[in-house]
Amino acid sequence: MSSARTELIELIEEVDQICVDSHPVLLELVSWLPATTISTFIEDARAALELDYEETEIVETEGNDYTMCMTCQDTYYEDDAHTCNDEDTEDAPDTKYFSSRIPAC
Repeated sequence: MSSARTELIELIEEVDQICVDSHPVLLELVSWLPATTISTFIEDARAALELDYEETEIVETEGNDYTMCMTCQDTYYEDDAHTCNDEDTEDAPDTKYFSSRIPAC
């Protein structure tokens, strides 16, 4: 099978989330179409569905890069150094969770 046909089958499987091997009519259609028609269709479909992977640079999205200090309950960027604020920890230096810092009724 030509690379254009293989690329079309991969596109169908990716977008439609189906296994093309289990659809004999679709396989027959792909094998019957000329490679130039398939290439033109793939270009149009990628543009219409905004699937231009080769032309766009993949930008990594940042996840949750913050972490919480279990002593002072402050959040900070995980790559930065963190020091607990003295006024927050003086009254309860051994507390690890926020619930242990709530005064009893």
